[in-house]
Amino acid sequence: SRIRNVFEPVFQLAHYWKVNKKSNLNTTLSYQQGSDARSRLDWFRGADPHPYYYRKLPSYGLVTEEEFKANSQINWTDLYYQNSNVISRDFFVGNDAQGNPVFETGKRSIYSLVEDVNKDKTINVVSHFDTKLQDNWKLNVNLNYQNVKSDVFRRVKDLLGGDFAFNRNAFDSDALYDVDNPNYIARVGDRTQFSYDLLRSAYGLNVSSEIDFSKWNVVASVFSSYSESQRDGHYRSGRYLNNSKGKSEIFDAFDAGIKAKITYKINGKNFLVYNGGFFSLAPTLNEIFINPRVVDFVTPGVDNQIINSNDLSYILRGQILKVRLSAYYTTISNATEISRYYADVESNTGTSLSTLVAEALSGADKRYMGAELGVDVKITPTLNANLVGSYGDYEYTNNPDVATFDDLNGFRGTEEWGKVNIKDYKVAGTPQKAFSAGLRYNSPKFWWIGASANYLMDQYLDFSALNKTPRMYTDPLTGDNYTGATPEAIAALTAQKKFDDQFMLNANAGKSFIIGKYRMGISLSVSNILNNRDYVTGGFEQGRNVNFKDAFDDSQRATPYFGPKLWYDRGTQFFANVYLRF
Repeated sequence: SRIRNVFEPVFQLAHYWKVNKKSNLNTTLSYQQGSDARSRLDWFRGADPHPYYYRKLPSYGLVTEEEFKANSQINWTDLYYQNSNVISRDFFVGNDAQGNPVFETGKRSIYSLVEDVNKDKTINVVSHFDTKLQDNWKLNVNLNYQNVKSDVFRRVKDLLGGDFAFNRNAFDSDALYDVDNPNYIARVGDRTQFSYDLLRSAYGLNVSSEIDFSKWNVVASVFSSYSESQRDGHYRSGRYLNNSKGKSEIFDAFDAGIKAKITYKINGKNFLVYNGGFFSLAPTLNEIFINPRVVDFVTPGVDNQIINSNDLSYILRGQILKVRLSAYYTTISNATEISRYYADVESNTGTSLSTLVAEALSGADKRYMGAELGVDVKITPTLNANLVGSYGDYEYTNNPDVATFDDLNGFRGTEEWGKVNIKDYKVAGTPQKAFSAGLRYNSPKFWWIGASANYLMDQYLDFSALNKTPRMYTDPLTGDNYTGATPEAIAALTAQKKFDDQFMLNANAGKSFIIGKYRMGISLSVSNILNNRDYVTGGFEQGRNVNFKDAFDDSQRATPYFGPKLWYDRGTQFFANVYLRF
């Protein structure tokens, strides 16, 4: 059900002006327009059709593991059957302006295939001026402007045997998604559920200079930018009559920073290089608005990130041996992270506190530190060996704030949740330590073959913030911990999962040809030759159980209802590439 279609062509016009022997002014104007559509299943007053829905898993006890494996795909035939094998009838959709009932005749789709679409229109203007102030002194000035209009909406792709779909929210008592069009019926190609524009204009200036001496090379730059962001809603929500349709207030941000690169030339082959930067980074459109599909409310605590980045490298560039040894230390302060999921805040289901929430983590600080080593050895004129090692430590360094937003309760902040206790938790998404060794043979007859062995370590699961808060284990009526919520039990429930180390073997080969005045090449790569399907490429901790009783009970099951959702490597994969240069 999940297919992505992307078509975003770029049109570009460039102008090059040689002002004089020492100065150049280059200006580029580009325009990009297109769409990015991602399909998914949707349903209205129907059961979740996904085979991984927790009630359909063996852990729930209704099916065995063998039965689950035999029915582990979406039952498309059943979805079509439920939509089409019904008698066409009249459906009440609302009242007209005179108060008369309005009916739609046909088969209402319970299940449908929809697409979440981004239609972007982006204008970029970049102007670059460079000049030589002296033979060893260069000056560069960059001006840039960007204007983005992103039309974001959901579109009906396939009604799966039905005739139409309601534009109502079955998870909110069938509330209208757009109260200005109460009798709206969605058919194939129509918009449904949400529709809005995200608008952004940004202006930037970057001035840099490079000075080259016999032993030193110094590059320094200072830059700043200003941006304005806005949401323009197309639908009027019944819950947010004044904050859903039309343009929001403008969210503006000012950025500034400095960067530097200093190179010390020990001799013609050995170098010491320092790179550093200290700058702010404005929040993205997806971070500014906490739930842009419905309302224009700004995310609590969202602000510019502050980034302090430093790395120092020793570089050896020999004919036989090449070495790069680096150490790095980077901090990111005031980060914002947004997640959306269903949270059971109370063990008594059906309360207003248990609902779909948008979770905003704000004021998060992270630290990235480590060392990297790369070595390339020319064993023979045609055979090279390379070794790469990375040893890192990426973690959160504070306990940030968290806020949630949902249709039933609005905003709930630190007064409800408290701080998120994630200090010393690891940053998820990548192995923090990795090692690789490879060989590559380059034939004088223009073909090559190579292989690499890779060992990946210290990869961690992305966590849910709400169940790291005091609200998870504190009884709001007494202010004390729930019965059984001992420090040991809390630590066990909130511990971050670390994945097993993994070994991967990859290979590649290719050859190039000269055909007249043209060059043609073909290459083939094979990844994960050993078909390792235990490597977790991504995943997250489910935030469903945000109360101690349910979370503890679930943890005692041999196979929890709401264990982490993981994505695994697909196994051995092949990729072929053919090119022709003319």
